[in-house]
Amino acid sequence: MRKIYITKIIFFTIAMLFCSFSKLYAQTKAQYDIYIKNACVFDGSLSDSTFRDIGLKGDKIVYLGKPLKKVLAKKIIDAKGKIVAPGFIDPHTHADTALNSLKATERANLPYLSQGITTVFLGNDGWGTYNIKTQHEKFRKAGIGTNVASFVGFGPVRQAILANDNRLPSATETEKMKQLVEKAMKEGAIGISTGLSYIPQNFSTTAELIELSEVVSKYGGTYDTHMRNQNTGSIKAIDENLEIGRKANIPIHISHIKASGPAAHGMSTEIIQHIAQARNNGQNVTASVYPYLAAGDDLNILIPTWAKRTGQNQMLANFNQPDSLVVIKDWINMRIKTLGGADKLRLYCPNDTNYHGKTIADLVVKTNKPANDIVVEALTKYPAMEVHSFVMDENDLLNFITTKWIATCSDGVHGHPRAAGSFAKKIRTYVLDKKLISMKFAIYTSTGLTADFFKLKHRGYIKEGNYADLVIFDPKTIKDNATYSNPYELATGIDYVIINGKSAIENGKYNRKLLGRTLKL
Repeated sequence: MRKIYITKIIFFTIAMLFCSFSKLYAQTKAQYDIYIKNACVFDGSLSDSTFRDIGLKGDKIVYLGKPLKKVLAKKIIDAKGKIVAPGFIDPHTHADTALNSLKATERANLPYLSQGITTVFLGNDGWGTYNIKTQHEKFRKAGIGTNVASFVGFGPVRQAILANDNRLPSATETEKMKQLVEKAMKEGAIGISTGLSYIPQNFSTTAELIELSEVVSKYGGTYDTHMRNQNTGSIKAIDENLEIGRKANIPIHISHIKASGPAAHGMSTEIIQHIAQARNNGQNVTASVYPYLAAGDDLNILIPTWAKRTGQNQMLANFNQPDSLVVIKDWINMRIKTLGGADKLRLYCPNDTNYHGKTIADLVVKTNKPANDIVVEALTKYPAMEVHSFVMDENDLLNFITTKWIATCSDGVHGHPRAAGSFAKKIRTYVLDKKLISMKFAIYTSTGLTADFFKLKHRGYIKEGNYADLVIFDPKTIKDNATYSNPYELATGIDYVIINGKSAIENGKYNRKLLGRTLKL
């Protein structure tokens, strides 16, 4: 009997140990790397917010639902009083320089990361490389702070075959351009971008663009464009894009949509209605907008194309030709008038206080020189000088911001506050302060809308199985801090930025982790 009793005890003990081990194993298998509780969740759609907990494991969202009674997690984040949204997606940036830097602090992409952006698009305005594989391999090896999706740029494609020549390509040359575009699409480009007001892209024809877009369409990509005209000729420019969309059977995205210059103020209603009609007719067309009234560009936008076709050296040489200079100065006067006057053009030149922060009108008063002389002198000293052009009207901007198929973008450029402020500003100014749009609308146009249009798989929404790109922010304190005088001030109020399941910003501070990935169709 004693042996039987001992045997039962041993069996019972083994059974209990096995049961405990099984439970522990099950818990270990089911544990979360990060568990977010008490979350007010905006899921990236136009649905109302809900209070749900979120469990992350690896790089995915694996739980979204009611609070769990027992949670085993490596990190628990209490999001009480905070908003949890998908990581913001910026479809128009100029973050290429930072992400290609040798410095990890620049590759962190903090101006974007600090406002909750987890994915940036590169190669906008037609300046993207056609060597996508090389670009992405470099990013993966070095490490980058945000996810990256890349366009193949029309500019480098045309330059590779035609240099900066103002002429039509031959059939053979067109075929070579198509081969470069196809190479890029095979290597992971999400589409083609164009900047049709920039040399040499402005020398192209609609037919040329259609042929290249047909290649992109074959791979499921999109056509992203800085149009030929953003002022009184906007409708004609839009019609060119719609034609490209129809004939190439490709979705069209109009970058940083605007009604630029006083003659175009008030045109936003017509522009929106024109695109909406195309959408009603079945075309897949969207746009993006940044929430600022000033554009940012090179000061040489005031110089005629012929005078700068081959670059800065040609521009400077033409300044030294008396006959050319007369024509150039007349053109400068015309451009200044078109843009609303010399008081609307604020120079950005941080290395020289004689220019930096001054409008051209300020310098006219100070120097008693004509505006066109000031421009020529400034560009002679600093051929790459930049300018903030206050050419937009507030009512037009509001029309664009409140349209549900127009996404948020930054068009972030050196020296303009939009690079560090756009997404935070949209929430702070237009949701919380002015109450012109809802929080769910602002988040949808910063996440789900962009992800859907550009076919970013498993991103842009908070749902089980999606990649864990998340932003947690305090609606009381989220704020853009960048200004035209101090354009590099980072946004605040963002408590956590999670990229691919890991925290890059924790308790409002960057933790020096480079968590971004390269994305492709």
